[in-house]
Amino acid sequence: MTGGGTYREGEVAAITATPAAGYEFVSWTDSNGILVSEQPDFEIIVSQGNRLTANYQLIPTITEVGMPSDGIVIGFEAVRIVSGRIYAITKEATVGDGHAGLWLSNDDGMNWTQVLTGEVAFVSIASGDPYLVMAGGEDVYHLSTDGGVNWSTGVIRDPVFGNPMSFSDGAAFNASEGIFLATSSVMGPGLYRSIDQGGNWDRVLSEISAGSATDALLGHVRVSPEDPAVIYASAPFENNLWKSLDQGSSFFSVKTGLSNSDFLFSAGLALDPESADRLFVRDNITVNGGANWSQVSNLMPTNSFWLDGDLIRFNDYGFEGYAEISRDYGSTWRKVMILVQTGGARFSGVSGVYPTDEAVYVEQGTGSSVSDRIFKIDLETLKKRSAES
Repeated sequence: MTGGGTYREGEVAAITATPAAGYEFVSWTDSNGILVSEQPDFEIIVSQGNRLTANYQLIPTITEVGMPSDGIVIGFEAVRIVSGRIYAITKEATVGDGHAGLWLSNDDGMNWTQVLTGEVAFVSIASGDPYLVMAGGEDVYHLSTDGGVNWSTGVIRDPVFGNPMSFSDGAAFNASEGIFLATSSVMGPGLYRSIDQGGNWDRVLSEISAGSATDALLGHVRVSPEDPAVIYASAPFENNLWKSLDQGSSFFSVKTGLSNSDFLFSAGLALDPESADRLFVRDNITVNGGANWSQVSNLMPTNSFWLDGDLIRFNDYGFEGYAEISRDYGSTWRKVMILVQTGGARFSGVSGVYPTDEAVYVEQGTGSSVSDRIFKIDLETLKKRSAES
């Protein structure tokens, strides 16, 4: 604040309120709490005993995104390079209501359209083509090449009994480089690849090439947007991580150095979009493609993401959530932004993180029969706060 101090009665005081970083000016009030001005800079004729207080509040940093009005939201995905295009997975609120499926919004949650019906296990967007979308259903897979408006549905049958298989995850750079589907089906575990948009499928990672059936029971798969030849796939039952350098033609293990902890891959894989060598899973990080791993506590794909080569993590202190940054791959952290909703309420409890080029969406899981809630943080604001820290 400028212009403050002691004045003689009748003098004119020119005062200006200057908020600290992260705060905004609200008002001037007198010693009785009565509003004097809502302008940060003004002049006042001083009277005897006149005392003014500048009032500030934290600038809102997180806003809620509307979700589908039908069904219970249990999953979410956002398109990195298409502003406002988001997807929500729902389950039925009551048995037989028909609201289980996949929903699409092209206006950041203002309006939703149900584009798939029935059970949906995952939705994934190609890292090099925002219009190529993959989803897993009950013993089927779904593919869209127009951003989720139209879909084709297919079946991959296990090699033992010929039964349809379900899939836990999907990934691609674009359709011509290969679409990959991961499964933990015991009769045909591994990774399947199609280079003709689902016309034909090859099993590129199996129990034979993996060395054991459990090493082929896959959970997640990711294709690097920086180098589409690089693919990672997790085998959670063996705490194993597979890597390919040739678009899935061959794989090798990069699990040496990973902590042997429960639920190592339950939160997924977080691959840096700017480097195929930088990756983290629960409490483990590598910056050289899995050749070496370091352990970082409370680093998970569900609460952290890569930003310009640095790490951003959402953390809580009590019921106050905040974002923090690490510029040394998790060795040290610095708080950069408190999570404040419109009206001043604090936000906490991040259970999912979905970064895009313009914003980062965070999921607040309810763990109940109530829909998960999705919130949005402006990426430029987060970058600015990070640069100031």
